[in-house]
Amino acid sequence: MLDDGLFTRFPKPDIALAQHTMFFPAGTIGYHPGYTLAAEHNVLIRLCGVGAHGSMPQKSIDPVVMASALVMRLQTIVSREITPGEMAVVTVGAITSGTRYNIIPDAAKLELSIRTFKDEVFQHIYSALTRMAQAEAAASNAPKPPEVSIMEASQATYNDAEPTRHVAIALTRYFGADRVKEIAPLTGSEDFSLYGHTPGGAGVSSCYYFLGVTDPELYKQKSGNVPGPHSPCYAPDRELSLKTGLQALTVAALSQLGKP
Repeated sequence: MLDDGLFTRFPKPDIALAQHTMFFPAGTIGYHPGYTLAAEHNVLIRLCGVGAHGSMPQKSIDPVVMASALVMRLQTIVSREITPGEMAVVTVGAITSGTRYNIIPDAAKLELSIRTFKDEVFQHIYSALTRMAQAEAAASNAPKPPEVSIMEASQATYNDAEPTRHVAIALTRYFGADRVKEIAPLTGSEDFSLYGHTPGGAGVSSCYYFLGVTDPELYKQKSGNVPGPHSPCYAPDRELSLKTGLQALTVAALSQLGKP
């Protein structure tokens, strides 16, 4: 919508509100002022090797071994290069290489998900993983350097302090303090950030909060160890979730319109 000229065709709003389902007990709400969701950068690393028959590995430069070693090395970025206390996640979610058990392939691909709140932390991580990929390729005598690229990216979601305070007060007044809690930031990511005050964002003040949808009894029985969003086992309590969601978004909107 933004690329289609949303705020050139229509006036820019004073605030953007959003709520997202979460595995908290249905009927509850969680919010956090400031950075509430992380930035995400999806990175592709392509390692080049030399293929050979599986019976003659000495004729190969094995990209599978190269990729395996790199995966282990990447784990040290957060633990050894990022200042303790800074939020950072480096996840290797996919490794792709080869077509058959007896063929050493000529390339391997790694797909990474990197989560951070601060751009300077991401830049450090991206520089480090590029350095490590190049070093691993050189150590393996690869025929050419690795290719490192960013496939997709979204900025961190930032909740502006004043509107978030007003929304939290209104929700607490309506639902009660036992159902509305300030929570820690989460490391998920959301393109809602493009509306807000993040690099490249539209500059609209925003408040993004979370709506619990898990059956309260199930949540209690499982001590909170229940499926979350994007799990095939995610099963919201429909009636209570819909009722709370409708009420919450109405209350949040009214809190910004000068209504009690």
